[in-house]
Amino acid sequence: MEIVMPDYGARIEMLRGKAMNAGFELDMDIACFIARRICSDVRELEITLHKSQA
Repeated sequence: MEIVMPDYGARIEMLRGKAMNAGFELDMDIACFIARRICSDVRELEITLHKSQA
């Protein structure tokens, strides 16, 4: 079984959803920037999201 990284649009929605669950709003430009740069690992997306919150 192969694990496939979510596509660009799914990564954006994932980032914005996780930000909302954490209690802050992630600007669309920032979500797009992160989703373009991080495309290999969901955990790396979450780490980057937490760094942007700080």
